[in-house]
Amino acid sequence: MTEQSQTNVFTDVTAELLSLGACVRFQATGQSMHPAIKDGEVIKVEPVEPSHIRKGDIVLYRMKKGVIAHRVVQIGRRNGGPPFFVLRGDTLETCDGIVEPRQVIGRVISVERNGRDYKLDSIHAKLFHNLRFYTSSLRRRLSQIPLARRLYLCLKPKTCPME
Repeated sequence: MTEQSQTNVFTDVTAELLSLGACVRFQATGQSMHPAIKDGEVIKVEPVEPSHIRKGDIVLYRMKKGVIAHRVVQIGRRNGGPPFFVLRGDTLETCDGIVEPRQVIGRVISVERNGRDYKLDSIHAKLFHNLRFYTSSLRRRLSQIPLARRLYLCLKPKTCPME
């Protein structure tokens, strides 16, 4: 079985289980959702109706190449029709583009880390995400200022450009 056909089977089985109301758990791969979801961690996904998706949720959606779990950064509507979603990985600069409700197959509700189950809809998780999100542009801007960049680099051992 080729890698693409294995991906298709995984996607189809996952979508079918979620459509029947079951939750699914699987090992996530990739760095796009770090630190909320780290490469190799097990995530738990629950079924979700598109009308219950909120900005900040991490949803699992179908693409041609498989499934992706990214955060909802915007919800829009076309002429009063069904919603559409704009998603982005937490570490990415650009959005995935418009995701239609029919592509969304579930919502990520927790991640298993160091033998513990961390709920992603907890107040702690939301505060941590918002803090990182709202300070990321400030951190990027500061890294572009020469003195601030040098000071930032001095915090790392053996990389101080001021010496």
